[in-house]
Amino acid sequence: MPVISLSKGTARMRPARRAVSASCLIGASLVLVAACSSGGGGTTAKTRPPTPVSTAARVKGVQVNLMMTGDRTAVIVGTAGTCTIPAFGAPTYMFQGTDYPTLTPGGSLNVSGPIVAENGGRVAPSLKVLMGDVGLLTPQDGTGITVSANKRLVTLDADLSGGVGVSADNSILDPANSLHAHISGTIRCS
Repeated sequence: MPVISLSKGTARMRPARRAVSASCLIGASLVLVAACSSGGGGTTAKTRPPTPVSTAARVKGVQVNLMMTGDRTAVIVGTAGTCTIPAFGAPTYMFQGTDYPTLTPGGSLNVSGPIVAENGGRVAPSLKVLMGDVGLLTPQDGTGITVSANKRLVTLDADLSGGVGVSADNSILDPANSLHAHISGTIRCS
């Protein structure tokens, strides 16, 4: 029975000098088929890892037009801020109190998500507002936050709740001091 040997990328058959098990022969045949399946006429196929294709959007600017009412109020209207639309992961939209004084000097407004996993799973978008010592969040299910398919338009019509400080389990330290607000408007990335 002939034996298949591989050396320097070429396959050769030679007479067997000893008995070869069927599993070795099958394994060697598979290697031979894999080496010759490129259609290269006896040359070894050279493979390269696939090059990831980036679908990250290039963002040149942002236009924000948001109004927050309730226990805390803010008007966020202008072109300062960032839209980050990565190839993979959650898009983020960030605005700082240094650019929008009604958020307070150290304040911020951040929208992130959604994230859609390959298996169909989804993490809802979320919004977080920090104003001085107060933190406000949207519900975990993303209610009131709509992000367009190309991630360049975010529409908000969401309720926020929070307060001053939280405990280790993220509950408000004193529920009697719970604060509520509503935010509406749009964020456009160009």
